[in-house]
Amino acid sequence: MSNMSNMSNRHKVSAAAAVFLSAAGPVPAAAQKTPLPSPAPPPSSGGTYPDESGFEQRVRGMIEQFAKRPVGQKCLAFSACPDTGLPVRTFSVQGEEVVSPYTGRRYVQGDTGYFGPKARGADGRITAFGGDPLKQDLPPAIARLLRDPGDIEVKAFLSVPGSLRQQYHFAATNWARFYPLLADNVMGAEWEAQFKAAIAVYTESRRPSDGLARENLPISTPHDLIGEPGELLGGNVKDGGTENHKTMWRTSGLLYAQWFGPEARISGVPAAEAERRITPMLTGFLRTILTVGNGEYESSTYYPYSLRAYLNLHDFSPKPQTRALARTMLDYYLATYALKCVNGVHAGAEKRGWAGDGDQLGEMDAHLYVWGSPTTIPVETASLVTSIHQATTAYRPNRILHHLLTRKIALPFEAQMARP
Repeated sequence: MSNMSNMSNRHKVSAAAAVFLSAAGPVPAAAQKTPLPSPAPPPSSGGTYPDESGFEQRVRGMIEQFAKRPVGQKCLAFSACPDTGLPVRTFSVQGEEVVSPYTGRRYVQGDTGYFGPKARGADGRITAFGGDPLKQDLPPAIARLLRDPGDIEVKAFLSVPGSLRQQYHFAATNWARFYPLLADNVMGAEWEAQFKAAIAVYTESRRPSDGLARENLPISTPHDLIGEPGELLGGNVKDGGTENHKTMWRTSGLLYAQWFGPEARISGVPAAEAERRITPMLTGFLRTILTVGNGEYESSTYYPYSLRAYLNLHDFSPKPQTRALARTMLDYYLATYALKCVNGVHAGAEKRGWAGDGDQLGEMDAHLYVWGSPTTIPVETASLVTSIHQATTAYRPNRILHHLLTRKIALPFEAQMARP
């Protein structure tokens, strides 16, 4: 057993002190009696965030706001009563018989809409929905189950095979927060087994979020959670998905691989092999953005989705090196974005982003506001909603990042970053 292991069994010391003492040799008996004082964490440490009370105030009530949103409505099929013309929403597949709730008239369900049910299994349950309705439905589902673990309506909806099989990037990054929070203690062993079975065989032949016109056109390689070896973030240039799509798939696949255990499979690949493949994709991407920059740089629209993906790894990965990677990426996103903010709003160049006119906070701006970015723009904190990920995360910007957010920077100040 190493000296460090011996020390951890005797008394608590800081991680930095443990490393130092391990290299120095066995701890003298006199030193074992009194724990060494822990040094102050460096400013780059996550434990140096200086505004915890402010964060808690700004995030207070956010879970309750999410819980007020509907669950299981977005994926209902559209139709209209033939007698009254009034709308009818059901879990019907095209071609099935529908009974009007207004007049009792029977009629045939037509096209179910982009998010509606697409297939039904022999047991009568929906096996596929269109689009990715869990992009919107999972955050309020998480909130409702956090408030009421016995919410039967939500648990039933999330047990439908068509829900379990949704890992279409946006849904994946929501499931990757749901599973560590709620799978074991709320959903139970049978549901967990069904969820793992869906992850084990997940592949996607649709193009990522390209809409009806292009979504079902042929693609060179089916998508999955692991990705293609040798491609940036595991997705080829032609139809491998955009930067945030690939980030959401890969980080979710890695978290599943680390949580499910060695007997599990991720998109057909043993969990250990999936972790071995995905990890260098993410570390390689980090090296790439530090060298040449990232394609969706400072995107006010898409940074929030990449942010959520790495918040999942930061909060739930059992591997210290994975959590460190996630924190580095999160720090990078916040630092590069904050440098271009004026009065809490992004005011500089960005790629694949559609910032507003500066009179209201965009989605990424609101995330920074919750972590402490000041603004004179009126914000109704009581009704503020950013993401269920931020509402439940342990991540906090370090002191240096907080100074960037709050503009506590000695001038003149110069920053350098790579951009493609």
